[in-house]
Amino acid sequence: MRSIRLILLTLVGLLLISAALPIAAAEDAPADPAETADDAETLIQSGYEPAVIVEPAGGDAIEPAWTTKFLVPTGLLIAAIAMLATVVMYFVRVVRTRYKVVE
Repeated sequence: MRSIRLILLTLVGLLLISAALPIAAAEDAPADPAETADDAETLIQSGYEPAVIVEPAGGDAIEPAWTTKFLVPTGLLIAAIAMLATVVMYFVRVVRTRYKVVE
């Protein structure tokens, strides 16, 4: 009984540590906003201005590939049907033949 408690405690501890690892691995945000300034901003701040101001290109809506639209949902549907069929066939073949009615 004591070894079962030790094993359970170890497993719970490992689970908590594995859940905390991504948080510990995350990088901290930079404290100084001047460190993240673009070069264009520093040029304007130093007295230089560009001859032509170019507006940043607007983000065009990227249409997902056909695989994302059709193939992935179809694969997920086939996998769900296969899992459901496996469960049904298990109960039809195994559970039904497990017990026999004695008359």
